[in-house]
Amino acid sequence: MKFKVTLKERKRGQLKSEIRFITSSIQEFKINILDIGQKAEVKMKGIIDANRQRPVSPHDDTNARASRKSLIDTIKLDVFDSGDIFSWGLGNISELNQYSPHWAMINWGGLPPSTKDYPTLRGKFEPDGGGLFRKGKPYFPIYPTKPIRPLNYIETTTNMVRTSLEAFTNLFRR
Repeated sequence: MKFKVTLKERKRGQLKSEIRFITSSIQEFKINILDIGQKAEVKMKGIIDANRQRPVSPHDDTNARASRKSLIDTIKLDVFDSGDIFSWGLGNISELNQYSPHWAMINWGGLPPSTKDYPTLRGKFEPDGGGLFRKGKPYFPIYPTKPIRPLNYIETTTNMVRTSLEAFTNLFRR
């Protein structure tokens, strides 16, 4: 989104006061846009947290998941301010892929990629683990049949940001 400010010809003193006003307005504008970003981060994390299927997940050093972060921990607000350009983003894709590779499956849903021809999910159920599935040998393939329900946390947050930006920009329209 871009805004253009046009100054008409003014007297010498008027121009300086208008420049000060515009400079303070730009700072206020950045603060309001950043506020929308912070609210979007809270909204996205809230959607994910409210819809957790397994609120407590075991993370021990022997488990492959020990190096992963939860999806909520991976989603952060990144702010970019180079003076001329001010923007923010939620969730760095490379960090999401590295620490929470399941982010896309949670958002869009579907079946994990494991079939009889290409069994990618292999492991075992251990009685000591409380019935939890563990990866490792001896193992057997697992073929999921129940699809993961889409959470659509990205789309829901995008709609909230769009609505907030429209309400904010309507303040500047005459």
